[in-house]
Amino acid sequence: MLKIALICSYNGQNYIEEQVLSIMNQTLEIDLVIIHDYGSTDLSRSKIEKLSRDYAHLSFQYFDYAKSACHSFLNSISIIRDFYFDSEYILYLCDQDDVWIHTKNEIVFEEIQKGAKFVFHDVVIVNSDLETIKPSFYHNFWDVQRDFSLPSLFLSNCVIGHTIAMSSSFLKNINLEFDERIPMHDWYLSLLVLHNSVSYKFIPKQLSYYRQHSNNVLGASQSNPILKIIKSYRHGKTLLLYQKFLLSRGFDTTDDLAILFKNSLDLRPYNKLGFIVLTLFFSFFYKISNQFNRFFLKNN
Repeated sequence: MLKIALICSYNGQNYIEEQVLSIMNQTLEIDLVIIHDYGSTDLSRSKIEKLSRDYAHLSFQYFDYAKSACHSFLNSISIIRDFYFDSEYILYLCDQDDVWIHTKNEIVFEEIQKGAKFVFHDVVIVNSDLETIKPSFYHNFWDVQRDFSLPSLFLSNCVIGHTIAMSSSFLKNINLEFDERIPMHDWYLSLLVLHNSVSYKFIPKQLSYYRQHSNNVLGASQSNPILKIIKSYRHGKTLLLYQKFLLSRGFDTTDDLAILFKNSLDLRPYNKLGFIVLTLFFSFFYKISNQFNRFFLKNN
């Protein structure tokens, strides 16, 4: 079974080399490292080309742009799926700025061999210099046993994208067409796992370092209450659009805010419940404002 690591990069000159080296120095070797760069304007591409000269099993492809990180990953996963369609492989998703511990592939691949088609794991949250901020992502706020379930996963995502490993048999049978209403690829892929009753495994070990820095596209939740309110405001619009998208693809969810609110009441801890309730509050105002705008345009 081929072991393929996919990195989607964008202006990652400060970190991408360290990430690639951590993948290359695994106790169980990765067969292929594929880097897809989406319109970097820094020195990322020159570093990628140097790495490809140093490592024969590293290849790269350049794209002009992507609409979002979600767009880049779904596009790249589709390309790899089509190219290796007749092969048996495991695909590891990688961010450009995180770092694998040297036994990650060995531990993850063991779970694939046991039958899991979708694997994810815990991480150490670190700063730009790899100094520990939090020793675990899954503490207090997130709990996989509780949150990787329906309807909880319709409301919030507990899976970190760069920890995901997927089998080719899972990828062959899913719809990877991008839609702007999908917030993030990891959230969508996780819902596909539950929607299709795919065998999965969460590994409660910290198998990578999850960098938090000023250039992160997305990161771990902020502790600043003002930033959390801003985040819930943005998430309010996103959540409502996402439910409509999921309904269009046959997921058993709803865009009825009253039902979503009822489903949210089982979420724990209470600060998570508060965040989702505030998000649904903003969803309500987004929905009402849209209806008002349509009525105003219709009558003028």
